[in-house]
Amino acid sequence: MLLKWLKRLSEIGIVDGLEYVDKRSIAVSNNVSTALILISILFLISNPLNYGITVSYNTIITIGVLCVPYALNYLRNYTLAKFFISWTPPLLFLLQMVSFMKTLEVIPDSLFTGSRFFIVAFGCIPYFLFRINPPYKLIISVIPYLLVLMFMDEIFEFFDVSMTHPASADIAYHSVSKLAVFSYLFVSGICISLKYIIQSGDKYNLKLISELEVKNKVIADQAKKDLAIVNQKLQKSLTEVKNREYMLNESQRVANIGSWELNKEGVFTFWSDEMYDIFGLNPDLPANEINLKELVGNENSLKLQKINELLISNPYEKSYETTVLIETSFGYKKWVSFISSAFLEEDGVYGFRGICHDVTKAKESELLLKSSNQKYKNLFEQAYYSILLINSEGIILDANQSFCDLIESKRSLILLKKTSELIEFIDPFIVELKKLNTNEIYELQGIVETQSGEEKIVEVNIKGHGENLHMVVIRDVTKLRLAEEQLRQSESLFRTSFESSALGMAMFDLEGNYFDVNVKFSEITGYTKAEVLQLNFIDIIFKEDRGFDLENFESSLEGNKDYYKVEKRLIHKTGAIVWVNVTVSLIKTEDDKPLHFVSQVEDITDRKYAELELIEAETKFRTLVEKSMVGVYIVKDGKFVYVNQAFATILGYSTEELTEINYIDSIVHPDSKTEVIQNMASRLEGEVDSMRYEIKGIHKNGSIVWVEVFGSKIVYQGSDSIIGTLIDITDRKLHESEQQLFKSVVGSIDEAIISISSRGVINSWNRGAYRIFGIKRKDANSNHLSKIFNEFDLDIDQLVKTTLNEDQAIENIEKPIHVNGENKIITLSIYPLEVGDVDEKGAVVIARDITFSVQAQRALIESELKYRTLVEQAPEALVMYDLEKKVFVEVSKSAEEMFVYSREELLTMSPVDLSSNFQATSDDSNSKLLSYYENAYEIGRQSFNWVFVDSKGKEIPCEVILVKLPSQDRRLVRGSIIDISERIRREQQLAEANKKIGELKLTALRSVMSPHFIFNVLNSIQYFIGKNDRLNAINYLSTFSKLIRSILTHSVDNKISLSDEIQMLKNYVNLEMLRFENQFDFEFVIDSKLDTDSIEIPSLLIQPYVENAILHGLYNKIDKGKLIIAVEEKGDVLYFTIEDNGIGREAAKALKSKNFPKHQSMGLKLTEERLRLINENKNISFYLEDLKDNDGNALGTRVVIGILV
Repeated sequence: MLLKWLKRLSEIGIVDGLEYVDKRSIAVSNNVSTALILISILFLISNPLNYGITVSYNTIITIGVLCVPYALNYLRNYTLAKFFISWTPPLLFLLQMVSFMKTLEVIPDSLFTGSRFFIVAFGCIPYFLFRINPPYKLIISVIPYLLVLMFMDEIFEFFDVSMTHPASADIAYHSVSKLAVFSYLFVSGICISLKYIIQSGDKYNLKLISELEVKNKVIADQAKKDLAIVNQKLQKSLTEVKNREYMLNESQRVANIGSWELNKEGVFTFWSDEMYDIFGLNPDLPANEINLKELVGNENSLKLQKINELLISNPYEKSYETTVLIETSFGYKKWVSFISSAFLEEDGVYGFRGICHDVTKAKESELLLKSSNQKYKNLFEQAYYSILLINSEGIILDANQSFCDLIESKRSLILLKKTSELIEFIDPFIVELKKLNTNEIYELQGIVETQSGEEKIVEVNIKGHGENLHMVVIRDVTKLRLAEEQLRQSESLFRTSFESSALGMAMFDLEGNYFDVNVKFSEITGYTKAEVLQLNFIDIIFKEDRGFDLENFESSLEGNKDYYKVEKRLIHKTGAIVWVNVTVSLIKTEDDKPLHFVSQVEDITDRKYAELELIEAETKFRTLVEKSMVGVYIVKDGKFVYVNQAFATILGYSTEELTEINYIDSIVHPDSKTEVIQNMASRLEGEVDSMRYEIKGIHKNGSIVWVEVFGSKIVYQGSDSIIGTLIDITDRKLHESEQQLFKSVVGSIDEAIISISSRGVINSWNRGAYRIFGIKRKDANSNHLSKIFNEFDLDIDQLVKTTLNEDQAIENIEKPIHVNGENKIITLSIYPLEVGDVDEKGAVVIARDITFSVQAQRALIESELKYRTLVEQAPEALVMYDLEKKVFVEVSKSAEEMFVYSREELLTMSPVDLSSNFQATSDDSNSKLLSYYENAYEIGRQSFNWVFVDSKGKEIPCEVILVKLPSQDRRLVRGSIIDISERIRREQQLAEANKKIGELKLTALRSVMSPHFIFNVLNSIQYFIGKNDRLNAINYLSTFSKLIRSILTHSVDNKISLSDEIQMLKNYVNLEMLRFENQFDFEFVIDSKLDTDSIEIPSLLIQPYVENAILHGLYNKIDKGKLIIAVEEKGDVLYFTIEDNGIGREAAKALKSKNFPKHQSMGLKLTEERLRLINENKNISFYLEDLKDNDGNALGTRVVIGILV
């Protein structure tokens, strides 16, 4: 019993799916805890001096602490359990030793010496629990022992139990501490050696197990087809045998025996509880009302009556036994055995007494046993494997049909032959059959030859089967050996492909740790193979790409996908970014269990950067084409496959319409069709590369549009096409004669060029004039210029007269105008002009739209002013650093004030000159600081924290933000240096405040988990246990423990994930619902879009308001209440809404003042204090609303808490 109990303790926390090494490690940690607990108990009971209250109390506390690893292993916190059991024994020993020393008037030196070597002994525990690789866990667990051994005297002095005389008086004592440390190091070396040997054996065993599983699978596949037919025949009989065997085992284990007493009149005077169970009667039925005849039937009643008569006639007969078949009140038929004896008094037989035994299963077992021998004989004959029965001389006594089929012979020709005549053993037969124990199995390899001459390889297992009898099981493994050879060839081929692959290949385990990579993978990542094998695959993934990769990795482990592909960035050993295309496949065993991952890695860095450059070029080209004023087209197979908006606007169509029509028939004028077809053919046939020509086009409205066409042959989407441009030259064609003087100007600039006669009548109006004034040429021509310009409040007559009369040009007169709702600024220039050969003067008016340049100039001046003001008034120091000259080239006034240097001094310095010699980030602070500036110039931006020193030697902690400045001839970086001394001081204050909050959390916890609540929970658990309702008791206790653990865990944390907070609230509300017997309903509404695992909120913030709603709002409600907790996210704010339909705050306050006038709610006060402290950063909002109907009656309370996430 004790061994079974100890075995159960050692198996706590061991579950299916763990590796053998992990299971053994968990069992060792449990066994260490058990051993230490037993030692504590033996120490307590072995010495009567330990029976005092103090020692007993300390021992109980010790046992309780040593039970913690059981709980941690049960909760799957295996690593924490190992650290706990590694560190706890020396701490408990020191505390016990200090307590013991304090009871002594004189402390002997041997206690100080012995304590060290006890610590050395305890120091072996981590080597039982942790693996050598990875070593960091083992090192962490061993460090406390070394520290305790080195500082043992200081620890004892701290507890005021140091030696009574100076240690210098004892020369040998000086060497004790060093000797203990050296002893522990020596012991550690031995433990590490043993651990290495054990782990090497484990690896070999795991390899053997893996190979055995593969071989067994091959054997099973080989046997599967042959067994299918036999299994169908044996399935029915095997199922029946198993059921009967189960019933037989149960009948041997369970023995329900009832006792009874019967008087001579045939009336029962006593029935035990078991009798009621056997006969299926109500236990409340009195024994004297039970009728034997109705109970067992007429025939059985007569049989029992005859036994009673025999006992009366011969009362000294020991007993009589009979077995009868009865039918219970529930309709069940049972075989019952009655054993009767006489109940004697002085005057003879007084009555009868006896026992009654349910022998139904025994009766059925008898029937089963009768058929078992025949069935087992049938199993021997129908077995798939060949079986022989031989004697100790190897003579074959019997053989089943499978063996006969194996060698293609008859049974009569096999019997009485020697085994060696039929089987040629490959392995030497070194064991005498006479000496083979019944529990031993001897395995051999052999070859059998069939009647047809075929040789088959077989495995032979020989096992003792009684005196001078042995069973030989023979398996045909010919196909298995062939499969093993193919497997070896396949493995060799895989290894060759793996190592010589042009792609990087890597294999990692189910935890993501690499265990094999090829040379190409090392080239891609820059790490050697040995370095990669120390990494997890996440370690070399770029931070922003890790989430998606982890999601696919976990999805594969959950069985949702067998492989996935992803493009991601890796971090090269040098720190550079490497783009790769990765295919990851999950390798599974034959029974579909995950084994490990194989990944193929293709370096696509060059392709990726080329794609980015191509996308950038395409974007620029598309932007240029789409925004161009020139029409752009691509023609393929006689149709437009692309036109831009300018092209469509020229012809009056939409871009979609043009790509659907035949352009020759629709938009080319009949006069130009032949020319267009010939030009297209010339380019497509390669006669010319490109050409420019003018044709007539047809506008959608039917009007003629003159266009200039340019086209070149290209290959587009795999076939010859033509790309070109289209320019609307209709205006130029219509007014070419009038525009001869201005042809070169009009074709090259956007200014408005207007020619007028001496009378001020407009002769020409170019496209620039249309763009500036919004008036078309046809509307402007032949009109008086003053009439047109008067619409824009421009007085032009006097200027024109001056120009014509004085023959003098007027230039660059700036005027504001308003065109189609848009304000513009233009400059007007008027030049005298002689028109043709006639002696008539005219003028040319040139208008330029300078709106953009004026606005840009004003904006530039304003921006420079604002920037200068911003720089001069900025609280942070602003500097400009030249990477080539390695000095500041510009500094702000704030920089002079911060560093207490003049501007002239700062312009001769570099960042290194202002840097402190001691930085937290690097030993070589100068090179590190300069590397930040180089990185900022390379990637465009860099931010970091740094400590600078002013001219007086004062250190200034700063936040530095570096930004690359555009410059054609210099490498400049602008730096913003912000003094964060005040921020650090406030963070320290906030840390102290958080520490205060942490101390207040336990007080808040005591308010939340009040003794009254815990008492009611325990009463509820006791109630379920009393009802033998184990399921509800376990569920209630489990929920209660989860809630307690959750609150204890997060009461010391400032942050908690939203999922943990929701689960804790659910556990708490469910307990309260059970506690108040479902007096209210509960609804939890959570926004489905929320990622509850990634959002963090202040811990233990919501629960006090939920408790307040239940205890003060719903508890005192007469009818059934309802509690609603809603969680939703709006923008960057997470809102918690706690709403109840209770009695309301005013009624609750009145009840509280009446029943508990002096009670104050500490939970809400603590929570409000936390809200106030946290809200110094404006991160939390709080809103409380009393719900009322139209008549002012209370409908409940709503609390809304907003948390900035």
